[in-house]
Amino acid sequence: MSSYGVDTNVVCDMEDYLRMLHSLGVKEGEIFWSRSKSLTFQYAEKQLKVKNLGVDEGLGIRVLEDKRIGFSFCNIGSSFSEAVMNAREISKSAAQSEFRFAEKQEYKKVECFDKRVAEIEENELKEKLDQVVEGIEDSAAVSRIICECAEYDCKIANSSLLSGKDRITQVSVYAEAKDGEGMGSAEYSSWKMPLDWKGIGERAGIIAKEMSKPKRLEAGSYDVIFSHELLGSLVDMLLYSFSGDLKRRKISKLWDKEGVQEFHECLCISDDPFADGSAMSSFDGEGVASRETRLVENGVVTDFYYDGESAAFAEVDKKGNCSRGSYRQRPGIGDSNTVVGCGMGFEKPRKWVEIESMHGLHTANLLSGDFGAEVSTAFLHENGKRIPVRGFMVSGNIFELFRNIGGIGRRMKHNGSFISPEILFRGIRCIS
Repeated sequence: MSSYGVDTNVVCDMEDYLRMLHSLGVKEGEIFWSRSKSLTFQYAEKQLKVKNLGVDEGLGIRVLEDKRIGFSFCNIGSSFSEAVMNAREISKSAAQSEFRFAEKQEYKKVECFDKRVAEIEENELKEKLDQVVEGIEDSAAVSRIICECAEYDCKIANSSLLSGKDRITQVSVYAEAKDGEGMGSAEYSSWKMPLDWKGIGERAGIIAKEMSKPKRLEAGSYDVIFSHELLGSLVDMLLYSFSGDLKRRKISKLWDKEGVQEFHECLCISDDPFADGSAMSSFDGEGVASRETRLVENGVVTDFYYDGESAAFAEVDKKGNCSRGSYRQRPGIGDSNTVVGCGMGFEKPRKWVEIESMHGLHTANLLSGDFGAEVSTAFLHENGKRIPVRGFMVSGNIFELFRNIGGIGRRMKHNGSFISPEILFRGIRCIS
């Protein structure tokens, strides 16, 4: 991505911005600078459809006046003083709390930067995309492919003398294949380059070929293993209820369940910014030193996500779960790497369903946990046979789902910020 024409040696002097903040009458404030660079290719209909080179750089500004927080942002080169004035004006209508900006602290170094990703050129990424195409075409036809390489730099400083900086890379690949009516997909997401680009395409192509003549699954209750990507989406749905803010407002279904066993005794979930996922970081979105947050231990609800502001409103001494999508977004509660702990392994049942992909989870009721989704790619395993099936829906409740676990595997799988072994779920309702 060095062809962008961006001088990577330019240094954002955070101390200068803090002095400017003080000169504008702000005694307590925070500056967050970030710069993202991305190279994206989209391929469909046997040709490159989109090529996008993106650069975005700017400052996020928070002020604390009369125990009220105000936020604004500006691009580099635009009016810093105007953004500060906006933040101060917004703070006047904010709720009061005992929030304080994070104090100066030590950070543990993490490695989440791949030089090959940061320096990739257009022709090199095009060659990688061609390898994905080749992998699909060994078994099927290409529906679409999206490849993106990105580099993200950030710095944070505040009036409490806190100062930190981080640099990460991101790679994502989505490959979708078709064979007649059969569709298949494969994904890759990490901070480091894939070892096998062609293999990503091969996985999508093989699934599409297998799904070209699917059977209809009979309605009933089945044991199910979801693909790693789908399992990540389901865990995300569950973790929505672990917001410290929703707990404080008694909106979360788990608001009064801390210390209570709500899930299967073998389930352990943590938020771990030091795990080898794409959300590794030395500090959170407020500069608080990274730490592991254990949310579920042996089925017991043990903690919730808190950033500085939600902790202040809840009057608890917890923080470290703040995230920022970019300098443009007000910081708020967020996660890092989600890690589901390994189990003792399990023996596959005589009859079970492997679900690779389904659509409609976005319509789930995150508060009640009720969901329903249409399955597009699945396989029925019965008597040693693997039969492609579709034309059915899965419905259930996310809390019940994680209570009815039949076993958790021993081997971890990684994709993006989600790290987990296989999980066998019991009694999933499948409706034809």
